Amino acid sequence: MKHLSALRKRAGFAALDRRFARFLGMDFLFNAAGAVSGFFFNIFLLRATDDVKAIARFNIMQHAAMPMFMIAAVWAARRASVLRAQRLGLIVQCAAYAMLGMFAFAAERVSVPAAVLIGAASACYYISYTPMMLAYTSNDGRDAALGALNLINTLIGLLAPVLTGFVISGFAGLNGYRLLFFISAFISLACLAQSYRLDPIGSQGMGCSPAQPEGGARTYFVETARAMASDPLACAAMLATFAYASRFALFTYFGSLLGYAALGSESSMGVTGLIGGIVAMCASFAYGKYVKPLSRGGVMIGAAMLLIAGVALIAFRLNVWTWIAYTVCVSSTTVFLDAPPLAAHLAVVNRSAALERAAPEVTTIREFVYGAGYAISFIPVMLTRDPSSRAAAILLAAAALQIVPAICVRYISKKIS
Repeated sequence: MKHLSALRKRAGFAALDRRFARFLGMDFLFNAAGAVSGFFFNIFLLRATDDVKAIARFNIMQHAAMPMFMIAAVWAARRASVLRAQRLGLIVQCAAYAMLGMFAFAAERVSVPAAVLIGAASACYYISYTPMMLAYTSNDGRDAALGALNLINTLIGLLAPVLTGFVISGFAGLNGYRLLFFISAFISLACLAQSYRLDPIGSQGMGCSPAQPEGGARTYFVETARAMASDPLACAAMLATFAYASRFALFTYFGSLLGYAALGSESSMGVTGLIGGIVAMCASFAYGKYVKPLSRGGVMIGAAMLLIAGVALIAFRLNVWTWIAYTVCVSSTTVFLDAPPLAAHLAVVNRSAALERAAPEVTTIREFVYGAGYAISFIPVMLTRDPSSRAAAILLAAAALQIVPAICVRYISKKIS
């Protein structure tokens, strides 16, 4: 135990306790369920429908459904509890993956209903995310917590791409994908079981109105939206979220298409995914150990510059070697671009008693902003006859856009610190 404590302290995770560790375990399972089916999901849709825009439609529907269902999830969280709403989402997620496994050969018909179900499941799950992060971490230890979350979840990235790539290649047609969907359903059940081990989170999980702190089953979106709109720091956090969502959407979409074009098979993509996972794990470790609140904006700017360099490589020439270099650039920058906007958002909520009491509503409003950024980013994709031919230009614009959240995060960190 002494050696373990010393290792945690050396890694920068000493501020994290057993309550957070249980949450970390559940989040690991939730992300594992998504990674097993999700790493090659875009390729699955491409092979099943032969339509690159089917991928865009699925992603738009999923991220449009998520904030809409969050409204119902907030009501359920108030009427029952945050944990019960979360567990409902895990049951829905299990059903969605099981449906995909059973009806994979009718992907054109089931992909949109599956997108809606997965969006609903994510809504129920993530409505608990902000209250749990607030309850299980402090602002000083939050970067370490986010680093730990990214570090543990990138372990999935070390194994999932390779294993799932070989599973898909080992079966004819879409049978490998069907097996992965059923595995994801099973992992979702394991995540549901883990949720029953979490510590209660009390009033931080129930939330209430900024104006009416008594809580109850009623929701308070209008009051919370007004409170956020009148808070410059909350507005900056939402702008950072919007820009971050745009980058995430486009790099996820084109990452699958360009990787498949450069490498030609799921198994080869799995190997590059393994390389990316190793790099991402090292980056997550470095983020948790070295990044502090005042350095969040600076590391985002550096990461954006490296990301632009990676895109420039594949814009010059797309082949196996430039794709590997691009993968290293993306993997090494992801945590430095993803974690600071979330940490800044949590710091804004944490510093305001009104917003902290209304954590479920704040999370829902943030998901609407995130969903808007995600969906709007697909406009150039849907308007282009051949999106892949414009991939480099679109990705360069998305990478350059990350200067905006970097400025917002730096502004928030300075004001709060």
